[in-house]
Amino acid sequence: MQHSYRNRKRRKLKAEINVVPYIDVMLVLLIIFMVTAPLMNLGVDIELPKSNATAIQNDKEPVVVSVDKDGALFLTIGASTREPVDEETLVNKVSAFVRQNPQV
Repeated sequence: MQHSYRNRKRRKLKAEINVVPYIDVMLVLLIIFMVTAPLMNLGVDIELPKSNATAIQNDKEPVVVSVDKDGALFLTIGASTREPVDEETLVNKVSAFVRQNPQV
């Protein structure tokens, strides 16, 4: 009996986990995913409906009234340059523009 007790005392259990097989499996999975990922078709081919609509023509000239921080008025009609105006001139010019272009 003493002999079996000594054998148990001398032999200690080693609780080691061999990770080499796990690393091998992970590398194989990595290679498989790297090879198959570019082969996957992630998009779906669709055919969009055709439209008969045409682009909207906007021939109207814009009228822009600007006010700076000092309260000065500026008027821009169409492609003209920005010109300083007083209130009376602004009303007259915008009224004349609207009379010439009633669709505005």
